[in-house]
Amino acid sequence: MHADELDELLRKSDPAGDLTATEQRMVADLADQSAPRRRSRYARPVAAGAFAAMLLGGGAMAAAAATGVWSPWAQTDALYATTYELPSGAECEIRVGDVRGAREDVDDVNEVIRDALAGVEFDDREVAAGAAHVGVEGDTATDDHAYETGLWWAVHLRIEEALIANDLDTKWSGIGGEGNCS
Repeated sequence: MHADELDELLRKSDPAGDLTATEQRMVADLADQSAPRRRSRYARPVAAGAFAAMLLGGGAMAAAAATGVWSPWAQTDALYATTYELPSGAECEIRVGDVRGAREDVDDVNEVIRDALAGVEFDDREVAAGAAHVGVEGDTATDDHAYETGLWWAVHLRIEEALIANDLDTKWSGIGGEGNCS
């Protein structure tokens, strides 16, 4: 195999390769904000910052906590956690939390996020609206990437709406989000 062929093979295997340019910039920004994460062969946690959330990889959800795939905050202090099924049938879980910043209103932000997402199960309409909000191509009913992105953005939009309703600034240092799929 020639170097050019190997480069092409590696480029095609990139899990972020099907993201739009805007999504790739968002992910790059998130990576800069995120602490290094332990990654295993079978599961990849996903970090998200300041409302932007992109689910890039999957893994063994059931074993996530036991194998240390979840970040410490996600294991013990998630503000929101839910499970869902992708169109392909994969079972997934997302966890949101780890509000960061030196601002005095971080505790208020945590409380609003907890309240806004308590017991929430996002329906197909909200997931489709989340995907449409960021211009994701693909049908959320049949496309895993479209569904994942739509769900993360549905969470984002719900949080942003709640912060605005509570007169809290939506531009603070960050919020973490992680997801794992089996």
